[in-house]
Amino acid sequence: MTGSRIVYTSGSDSPEIQTLRFDPATGTFTLIHQADVGPGSGYLAFSADGRRVYAINRTPAHVIAFAVEDGGALTRINQVAIPEALGSTHIAVHPGGRLVLVAHFGSGHVSVLPLNADGSVGQASDVQETAREAHQTVSTADGRFLFVPCRAGNVVCQFVVDAGAGKLRRNDPFMVPAERPGAGPRHLALHPTQRFAFLLNELDGTMTSYRLDPERGHLSEPQTVPSVPAGFSEAAAAHIEVHPRGHTVYASNREHSSLVLWRFDAGRRHLELLGFETARGRIQSPRDFTVSRDGELLLIASQKGGMLVAYRIGDEGTLEEIGSGRHQAAPTFIGVLPR
Repeated sequence: MTGSRIVYTSGSDSPEIQTLRFDPATGTFTLIHQADVGPGSGYLAFSADGRRVYAINRTPAHVIAFAVEDGGALTRINQVAIPEALGSTHIAVHPGGRLVLVAHFGSGHVSVLPLNADGSVGQASDVQETAREAHQTVSTADGRFLFVPCRAGNVVCQFVVDAGAGKLRRNDPFMVPAERPGAGPRHLALHPTQRFAFLLNELDGTMTSYRLDPERGHLSEPQTVPSVPAGFSEAAAAHIEVHPRGHTVYASNREHSSLVLWRFDAGRRHLELLGFETARGRIQSPRDFTVSRDGELLLIASQKGGMLVAYRIGDEGTLEEIGSGRHQAAPTFIGVLPR
């Protein structure tokens, strides 16, 4: 592993985005910049080239575009107001690079906003109703399809994306019910082959894998496994990611205060539990984590502990702790800038 990384954190109860430099050789995080976005800074999304960052906040509710300066500092480009009643909870850049997609937890909608050549964000070109408590937007790698897990609706909504027009239409079927009543779909991650999907259920301590039809954008054949040890009741699972090589699936549990690891055999479509990472009890309520796009680093935001924990990812997806730091009081997002 070579070179330092630019890392961004934000917190749902904080008014700022922090820019940090992480040095894998020393395991240290160094604060280099703060950008004020107002109360309730939330999820961030990066352009593929790492030159733009997009943010959402709660009060007042906006989508905010930033330019990434040399060294990682953020300079505001513009912002677009959105109705506070929508309750934005997640933002993502569409793979085509010309749209951002926002999930609205409060109202059960997803909106599409165009991106201009200078990186600025425009007024919404489409707003579509989902089910209750839309929590995330996840596009297929080719940008043709969009999935929206909806916690209270207990479904994943499936859309077809018209990227040129900035519009969505409902796929058929539109809703894929969770395999279990009251599971609470929260976050979803796609396998790099685009033939499998992994859905973390917030409310019942489970994860459901699906087959993904890449030509029709359909999820099917659910298989559900626990995300916490036997006998533990988890009702606040948070985030899920797949290693870029597809061999490992990771998910965070806030009540169990752990990161769970599964080895995934795509040929047999088999998940093998590898264990639970807790950083010897220092990970507390991990609301978010990230795997770097090169697959070398995994960084965890420990919300209650106010701590960032860094791991080197081994060849088989295993984790070796290499550093930690305290900067944001209660981080709820962490991401590594693409390079």
